[in-house]
Amino acid sequence: MKILQNYQIPQTTYTRTNTTSDKQQASGSQTDTYEKGPIKENSATYNNPATMVSQTAVANVEEGISEEEPTDLNKIKMATYVSKAKSELQENQIKMLQDMASKNVTNQAGKSSSKTSSVDTSLPATATTPEGAAAAIAPGGEYSVEAVSGRLMNMAKSFIGEDADPKAIEGMREAVIKGFEAAGLDIETGEGLPQICLDTFNETMKRFDEWKASSSAKVSTK
Repeated sequence: MKILQNYQIPQTTYTRTNTTSDKQQASGSQTDTYEKGPIKENSATYNNPATMVSQTAVANVEEGISEEEPTDLNKIKMATYVSKAKSELQENQIKMLQDMASKNVTNQAGKSSSKTSSVDTSLPATATTPEGAAAAIAPGGEYSVEAVSGRLMNMAKSFIGEDADPKAIEGMREAVIKGFEAAGLDIETGEGLPQICLDTFNETMKRFDEWKASSSAKVSTK
């Protein structure tokens, strides 16, 4: 809203000529001259406080600053940030679980892999002798069916929780399946890797089924 205020305050110029001699007084008298200045129009702009607050809120939201009393736009912005962060976290977890499955099965099969992964340091060292390799995949060994499937399930549950939503559990299962496939197992035929790898896959899927059934039962009783 704009209000124009007219202030008719004339600018006054005062000119005075002083005469010092009688002759000058006789021939030319002292004169005082007043000149009226032009009328100046001043403009005053009224800013609605509500508009100013709204603009500040928008600027703060765009900069990622949270208001003490968030506006609707701020809430939407924050919700977007949270949603994006959750999505990125889930993608990283799925990728890590997939890598964990692939690396475990590759080591279990006694295959070498030049591809490094963030999970490498968390895995047991692989055997360097045939006797050591046989012991590693035997019951109780570091790469036995129970040990590998247990590591995969523990990681999945650490990501989404024991009482996770069944849909989230299926997302973890899908990551493990892709990990087995990346290691070379054809889950349709069971070919591509030693029998112990297929046995580990079947055991892991069985544990996923049990986890999902348990979680679904807990959800239905709430």
